[in-house]
Amino acid sequence: MSTTTMSSISLFGDREKGESVRTQNMMAAVSIANIVKSSLGPVGLDKMLVDEVGDVTVTNDGATILKMLEVEHPAAKVLCELAQLQDEEVGDGTTSVVVVAAELLRAADELIKQKIHPTTIINGYKLACKESVKFIQENMAIPAADLGKNCLLNVARTSMSSKLIGADRDFFAKMVVDAAELIKFTNTRGDTKCPIKSVNVLKAHGKSSRESIFVRGYALNCTVGSQLMPKTIRNARIACIDFSLQKTKMKLGVQVIVDDPSKLEAVRQREADITKDSTELVAKLRAFHNASQTIEAKKNFKWIGLDLENGKCRDNKDAGVLEPELSKVKSLKFATEAAITILRIDDMIKIYQPSKEDPNSYANAVKQGRL
Repeated sequence: MSTTTMSSISLFGDREKGESVRTQNMMAAVSIANIVKSSLGPVGLDKMLVDEVGDVTVTNDGATILKMLEVEHPAAKVLCELAQLQDEEVGDGTTSVVVVAAELLRAADELIKQKIHPTTIINGYKLACKESVKFIQENMAIPAADLGKNCLLNVARTSMSSKLIGADRDFFAKMVVDAAELIKFTNTRGDTKCPIKSVNVLKAHGKSSRESIFVRGYALNCTVGSQLMPKTIRNARIACIDFSLQKTKMKLGVQVIVDDPSKLEAVRQREADITKDSTELVAKLRAFHNASQTIEAKKNFKWIGLDLENGKCRDNKDAGVLEPELSKVKSLKFATEAAITILRIDDMIKIYQPSKEDPNSYANAVKQGRL
């Protein structure tokens, strides 16, 4: 005869479980995605972030935006860490990966409300991610060697169109492609590699951005201590130090004041018109992609994408609007894993921090009736 002894464990905190936890996690994820969603794409808007000391940051980079936010919800923190991971692994697609993960969670929440078990949804997401990556690699990927320099220039122009240097993208596109071509090498297995981290970008104040130059060598961002010092020295002896000798300058504060609230209605109407136009464009795009997969004669329609500046569909391959396969594949995999991680959660326990009060203090003595 055996006897089993069970001991209960008491946790000093709050516990929530069931459908309410999943719904809260979904709402937190969607809220994070809504913050960065409007900064996505070539016509995306910038965000102005002001910290507690008044420093202002203006950016449309998803990783930077989420890094500066003070997020407390655990599920929302997962998406913030997801954007940082995408930024470290790829360097691009930080906004896309958060938006995709939030939409996966939104769709999963609707399926759960229809009494579909989360495990079934998770298995479906894993299969869909695997098939999506396979389709991209087999049908959508084009070797960079087959594109030619002109197409690479178009890719560089496209990536700069939503940045501050978008007006000078023709100038900088050639510089970027030349830098990538200079560091390109072929390893022992015959694979062509471009170690982009080998390219350094040095910034200097005082001149126009179009006066930037491409240095085929190693450059240091230094200045002379006096105008009488020589500007060119050949066969120089250089001392290397690992700390800065320059003073740190504080950033300027920025203040925005709205003085005409009557224009808010016009802004709302414009947003409604944009939403309508966007819906029609997406419907046309889906029709093109469906035709490419069902009609053999229209197979080339798989390259059709959106021209948001002119509000129409176009052949993105001919226009040079391409994206690295690594960025898209990593975004799908990371977003799927993040959605699955959050979807598995059905029990949340928030542990209270133990009190650091002195048990022998006067207040505790009065509370316990010792005084």
